[in-house]
Amino acid sequence: MSGSKDDMNIRAAFLHLVMDALVSLGVCLTGLLIFVTGKQWLDPLVSLIISAVIVAGTWSLLRGSLNLALDAVPESIDLEEVKGYLQNIEGCTDVHDLHIWAMSTTETALTAHLVLKDFRVNYSVN
Repeated sequence: MSGSKDDMNIRAAFLHLVMDALVSLGVCLTGLLIFVTGKQWLDPLVSLIISAVIVAGTWSLLRGSLNLALDAVPESIDLEEVKGYLQNIEGCTDVHDLHIWAMSTTETALTAHLVLKDFRVNYSVN
């Protein structure tokens, strides 16, 4: 589970293991209940419950994967805050074509066109 909050790949692997354990537990318990009670309808019922739990548990992972595939701005970044920061750079009069996207689950890229009053402005981002 360590690192699963910051890295989507680690979270996916962790969720895969948890869901495998859940399915195995569900199958064993349902098999035991069917053996004891003889109620065959428990099998499809538990299958639907397990499926719903898997979908609910992995929904955020699916949403994050789609955002990564579509080059969306990562949820942890406020686009307007970044634009405001860039506009407040000394000598910057405007910001055009600001794009922020995730290059991987842990790295983010940014491109922007800054309009500067004076080309001799020296600036570095830490």
